[in-house]
Amino acid sequence: MSAAAGPVTRATGAAKRATTPEMTDGRYTSKISGVPSFQAGKITRVEQWLQTTGKTRADFERSWFYSDSPNDLPRMEVVTDPVATNPSDNLRAVATDRN
Repeated sequence: MSAAAGPVTRATGAAKRATTPEMTDGRYTSKISGVPSFQAGKITRVEQWLQTTGKTRADFERSWFYSDSPNDLPRMEVVTDPVATNPSDNLRAVATDRN
């Protein structure tokens, strides 16, 4: 973790939502431990983290998610304010169709 990102990830709990590499006997196995933070897995990871804070998504009147990739459509579909930023051609097409 970088010196710049470290304080932010600790303050926001972002490290708890990141994909975790599997380790066995102190060595990385090239596998993922738990749910990967990818596509719908991002929703699961956020819900798991919220659970540790005693909250759910329903506790928030509004929520935002920013992405440039259609891989994030599952997460963008569960927030109140999805934002396609510098979108790929595929995401731009979906955003244009839905807006």
